Amino acid sequence: MPVLRNAEALRSYVGRGPGRVMTGSELARRIGKSRSTVDHLLNGRMVSCTSELASAIEKTLGAPAGVIFVTDEHGAAIRPAA
Repeated sequence: MPVLRNAEALRSYVGRGPGRVMTGSELARRIGKSRSTVDHLLNGRMVSCTSELASAIEKTLGAPAGVIFVTDEHGAAIRPAA
């Protein structure tokens, strides 16, 4: 199960302002999830998700695989740095 590298990695793509790809609402709509799911990831309250969701988020944002979410070579979650 992929783990969020850190919330800042996701926030560097999502939000309003220069360099951001789209808002959290737009991301939620495009990946078919609730805004609260995206908010939980953005705020670090949710740190893991399914492989499918991690892939959908990275693809939708145009982020290279492994930039926002990490797993080891066997698919096991890697604990994000504190």
